[in-house]
Amino acid sequence: MPDQDSRLTHEAKFQDQRVILKKKEPRESFGYLYASAIDTYWNRLKDMSVGKRVLVVGCSEYSVTPLANICKRVVGIDISTVSIEKQRKAIADQGLAERAQVYVMNAEELDFPADTFDVICCSGVLHHLTVEKALQSWCSVLSPDDGQILMFEPLKLNPFAAIYRVLTPSQRTPYEHPLTFGDFRTLHNLFESVDFSANALLTPLSLLCMPFPKSVRDIAHRILQSVDSAIFNVIPLTKYFAWSTIIHCRSLRKSI
Repeated sequence: MPDQDSRLTHEAKFQDQRVILKKKEPRESFGYLYASAIDTYWNRLKDMSVGKRVLVVGCSEYSVTPLANICKRVVGIDISTVSIEKQRKAIADQGLAERAQVYVMNAEELDFPADTFDVICCSGVLHHLTVEKALQSWCSVLSPDDGQILMFEPLKLNPFAAIYRVLTPSQRTPYEHPLTFGDFRTLHNLFESVDFSANALLTPLSLLCMPFPKSVRDIAHRILQSVDSAIFNVIPLTKYFAWSTIIHCRSLRKSI
């Protein structure tokens, strides 16, 4: 097993290259599978952030500047120096420096005092980290009264996602690990309330329609979305077998 320094160095170089090269990734061809879930995540995040102190963990996709217009203060961190430089330019260009700052920082060891943030958010970041260590650090800087975490993350058990990960190893580092039952257990140990909504259980089957007109694929996707919703309602345990999930954590346990 690599030590933490070499792991973080590898992750930083990988993320820097993604930003520099801007290469189209295979997942972009089936972004429709998670587009509505991403919209739900962002709409919920905006609602939660109004007038709040917000930390964006992994801010390489220009997620800081939109929040700066609605929250009290927003801070972004990322392991990628290239990403942070781009964010700083965006903040300066939009005149948001008074309410928005970004830093190169290890998300597993936050360098902020207690009770610095009301909301912590991330999209596709936690599964790059040592989950329990990262969450402990995040909780230590949250408001003990009403601190919340919102995440959009991949899950481990979906068979379609597992096949995709096997077929596209160059799209990720060897340290990534989609979330498991154990990771949810960690979340429940830290928070009184852990809600999650699942996305894409059987809808990846609509990829079989890719050779046909887009309208055919879209119809198949809508039908399969309805099937997914019915399955999730009847058998809630199947949510853990979805491709991805939105996780909303509230009410820190007093032991934190």
